[in-house]
Amino acid sequence: MKMLQHSFTLGFTLLALLGNAKGTATGQLVGKVMEKETMQVLAYAEIVLENSTEKITLTANEYGYYYAEHLPTGKYQMSITFNNRTFVMNKVRVYESFTGEINFMVSNNQSLPETVEVILTNNGFSYVAAGDKKIGNITMTQSTHSLSVASIGGN
Repeated sequence: MKMLQHSFTLGFTLLALLGNAKGTATGQLVGKVMEKETMQVLAYAEIVLENSTEKITLTANEYGYYYAEHLPTGKYQMSITFNNRTFVMNKVRVYESFTGEINFMVSNNQSLPETVEVILTNNGFSYVAAGDKKIGNITMTQSTHSLSVASIGGN
């Protein structure tokens, strides 16, 4: 009986402590996955966001759009596997209480290596506050030329 009472006391104490814990700062990412050469969407593409503490897998819908909410803030590596190649975008940033839009292009070029780093520049990346108020427009492009001369690593 004492063991049962001790278990209940411990359980309630843990619940009280968890209830008082601070929430993690979170943000959202949205975007579209497309094939560069044909500009066709990649339906049901699997997108992986990863950093030293998190690994989150998302799936695009039938129109190539993906949406991720409640992502812990921070920098991530975003990757998509397509045509037996992994396309990697480094330094993807999730900001607290904002929705970031990243449209990710992959290539059907058979001469690309197994892993291709997509270089982020200032064209295609925007941040929108919750409530659809546009905060800024920071954009990134991924051209075929950049894909072929990007930093390359093996799996």
